[in-house]
Amino acid sequence: MTWPLFDLLPSGASDVVAKKKLNNQSDFQLTNNIAIGVTNYENALKFYETILGMKNVQTMENETKFSISSTTFFIENNSANQVFFEFAVEDFKSAKKLLVENGCVITKEYKDTSVIIADPYGLRFHLFEVKKN
Repeated sequence: MTWPLFDLLPSGASDVVAKKKLNNQSDFQLTNNIAIGVTNYENALKFYETILGMKNVQTMENETKFSISSTTFFIENNSANQVFFEFAVEDFKSAKKLLVENGCVITKEYKDTSVIIADPYGLRFHLFEVKKN
């Protein structure tokens, strides 16, 4: 399964603070991180860099981090071609409860405040809790 983005940081997600709430009408804040699982990893990397013009920021064993237009793309060598967005929330427990009560399924749990969720309509995303300002 694709990344728990901030959990990969040396300090983990516990030190991540949302500096500005961009959407005042929702507790779910879309981050600028997108993860894509690809089956043809090497060709995908060439395509994203040479055709789409993404900047290769970091290459790891099975994942490459790209940047373009203030958005970070994590391209993962993965047999399931899936795209994951990411939402940050200040109250993880309430957000998780709301999502599950409305048909979402937790497909992977990384820690108590970091999960991958599939909604009933096709969107898959990483949900994690940030420190409150």
